[in-house]
Amino acid sequence: MRLDLNCITCNINQVIKVTDSLEIDGNKKENIMRDVLKYLSEVD
Repeated sequence: MRLDLNCITCNINQVIKVTDSLEIDGNKKENIMRDVLKYLSEVD
């Protein structure tokens, strides 16, 4: 599956929404976002 730019921004926004709704602390939220960004940078 190939991701276009809209998919990437949607995924990032979804991570923000989920981590906010779960009230995850800032450090953990940053680590989660880094993991997601790393994953997104490696997929086709």
